[in-house]
Amino acid sequence: MAFMQTGASRPMPDFVVTEYDVVVPVYKPIETINCSQCIHIMDTAKNDTIILEHMAHDVEEICSRIYGPAAHECVNVTHSIEKGLAYLEAHNSTALCQHLHYC
Repeated sequence: MAFMQTGASRPMPDFVVTEYDVVVPVYKPIETINCSQCIHIMDTAKNDTIILEHMAHDVEEICSRIYGPAAHECVNVTHSIEKGLAYLEAHNSTALCQHLHYC
C-alpha cells in the first residue's frame, strides 16, 4: 500500500490515501473495556448469531455468482465467518472474553 507523501511538513488528515481510488478512514482505537462490558457484548453477539449466519449465507450466495480469483477469496471469507460463528456458539461469554484478554 503506497501512502501519499508531502514535501512540506503539514498535518495529514485521519485518512489513508492509497494508490487506488479508495479513501480509508483511520479510526481511533476503542477505549479499553472491562470484563463485564465484554461479557455483555459477547452475550449480545451470541444472541444475534442467527442473523449473522443468514448474512454469511447471503454473502456466500453472492460469492457463487462471481468468477475467477475473487470468487475463491470471497468463499474463504465466508468460511472464516462461519468458523468464527461456530467458535462463538461453542464457548460461553466469559471464556470468549478471557481468550480476548478482557477478563
